[in-house]
Amino acid sequence: MADPAQIPYLLELLDDESAAVRTQVLTALRGYGDQLERIVVPYVALIEGVRRSLLTEIIQSSRETRFRDRWPVWLEISDPYTSLEHALESLSLLEAAWGAPTVGELLDELAAKFRRTVSEPYSIEQLNYFVFVTERYRPPAPDYYHPNNSNLTEVLRSRRGIQISLSCLVILLAYRLGILMVGCNLPGHFLYMMGSTGQWRVFDPFNLGLSLPDNTRKYLETHLQQHHITLDSLRAGPREIIPRVLRNLMTAWERTGDTVRAGYYQTLLEDLLLLYQQKGG
Repeated sequence: MADPAQIPYLLELLDDESAAVRTQVLTALRGYGDQLERIVVPYVALIEGVRRSLLTEIIQSSRETRFRDRWPVWLEISDPYTSLEHALESLSLLEAAWGAPTVGELLDELAAKFRRTVSEPYSIEQLNYFVFVTERYRPPAPDYYHPNNSNLTEVLRSRRGIQISLSCLVILLAYRLGILMVGCNLPGHFLYMMGSTGQWRVFDPFNLGLSLPDNTRKYLETHLQQHHITLDSLRAGPREIIPRVLRNLMTAWERTGDTVRAGYYQTLLEDLLLLYQQKGG
């Protein structure tokens, strides 16, 4: 295994005058594999210019290789919660801060904190209060469309996310606590809900996770029925959630002016929809 103690010396030689030395250094750094970005975190503030660019290229290349290996797996996972977490964690690997914990690690930490402060049996009301009042998860401001707001690792770290990100956070956290939630795939909005046919309770992550009042829910259901849509049909699992996340990432990168990153997510989305079509749904 490569020696972490060698990192400072390797970083210093990244832009060495000798092409042979630079090649050897790049090879050595790649030898750290998936661990490289966590190992270099203490030195990030000292890395500038050409060395920073070269290191970024190495880390991004490693991330994209890991992503390609991990990405297809979520479609083969039968448990919808594990599948959703795997897909969101894989996407987060592409853009999260160097050395950031994984989605799973951050959710485990949050679940452990909840268990230390709340007694069983757990309820969705207790969980929503914990997430939105105690931990103060909120809509993003002022930059609503920043790509980080669609990256679950960064949402967990910053406590700021768009509706679908906060909904997925609650859904996956609830699953760890034995509470089963599903997404609610409304056009233009994304909420989460629990229950069953005719008995859905719908929760709004932009309103402290409070459930929609009965009259609001009934109005929503009546409006949906006019378009031949039911809450049942809006139930969203990973196959519905992930394309929406990809569209959000594509839009977010377009708004930053980074057409290369936007195109990357557009390609992922197109490939995924084609795969759905080939598999019949």
